[in-house]
Amino acid sequence: MLIKLCYKTIFFIFICFILNNNSFSQTQSIKPELNTEKKEKYSGGMLFLQGGGIIYSNQHQQIKDISYGFGGILRIYLYKYLCVGIYGGTQKTNYHTQLSKNSYLQIGYGGVIVGGSLRKNNFRYSFSACLGGGSMKNLHIENQYKQTLLTSYLYKNPVFIVSPLLSVDYFISPKIALTLQGTCLFGINAQQNPLYNPCLQIGILFNH
Repeated sequence: MLIKLCYKTIFFIFICFILNNNSFSQTQSIKPELNTEKKEKYSGGMLFLQGGGIIYSNQHQQIKDISYGFGGILRIYLYKYLCVGIYGGTQKTNYHTQLSKNSYLQIGYGGVIVGGSLRKNNFRYSFSACLGGGSMKNLHIENQYKQTLLTSYLYKNPVFIVSPLLSVDYFISPKIALTLQGTCLFGINAQQNPLYNPCLQIGILFNH
């Protein structure tokens, strides 16, 4: 489920990127001098470099370790300061138990974002909140001999996610921007303890 969710998000952003390139190539040849002044309608792309940490407690122990992942975001700019869009990705951490080093926890998530955005010179500042859902997968290995799992537990749970997003985009051209984004994902499940995932993300956005 979480892989399909991420693929759908990435595919949607990729389609927007293709449409953006086609539109840009047509308008650039007609009125190139107006492109730098025209306000963006939307921006989207990949958050390809992500690092953070996951804090979570399953039925056996507390998990607190470094996480990594990838994702994507699409923002649509409405009126002067309002923005809406979609946001999604995955985060994964590996952790040790007493007799194994191969346990892991992975969460895939996606949802809608609503917030505000301000463009000033070569920078765009955005603050928004994401509401959505996802799936959490936790393979907890208590005992392992070489490649054989002697005692292990596999948990798969749906989660409701909430995350604030704080972003700064720097335009390296009228159509391309580098983005730095800070988030703190909260995963809520009625049967388990909540999950916390603060994360710093770097990516590239294509603007139209």
